[in-house]
Amino acid sequence: MNNFLIWDGINSIALEGLIIQELPPITKPDQRVNKIEIEGKDGDILDDLGYQSYDKTIKIGLCGNYDINKIAKYFTGSGQIIFSNEPDKYYLAEITGQIDFERFVTFKTATVKFHCQPFKYLVDEPVIDMKIIDQTQVFVINQGLEASKPE
Repeated sequence: MNNFLIWDGINSIALEGLIIQELPPITKPDQRVNKIEIEGKDGDILDDLGYQSYDKTIKIGLCGNYDINKIAKYFTGSGQIIFSNEPDKYYLAEITGQIDFERFVTFKTATVKFHCQPFKYLVDEPVIDMKIIDQTQVFVINQGLEASKPE
């Protein structure tokens, strides 16, 4: 199976000379908890605070003809990432850390770290329009795809 990723809508296969050598393992993010110890009580109390963001690291390589500037441009910014070992899911991620492209060109290998938010989403999740109709107004429910603020 060929390893690939789709970063911000662009498949890594489209970049000539770029090889995705290793994909990150499929893992579950760590849970954040607040541990409370009470004097005189056996054990402790764990207060669930949600899940932590975490890093997913890939190994990349170069072969044949390549344009290092296109590859450097590809591995910048933030967006959605799909890994070929989970083709039906995407993560919201940002590239963190630096890639030493001089070393990359010399040794033809490097690592790229994606800082991922804790949840993964279905690539083809159906959109459901939900409306609440009051006798005087129609309210459209935010499905989680739009930024929202309380009024």
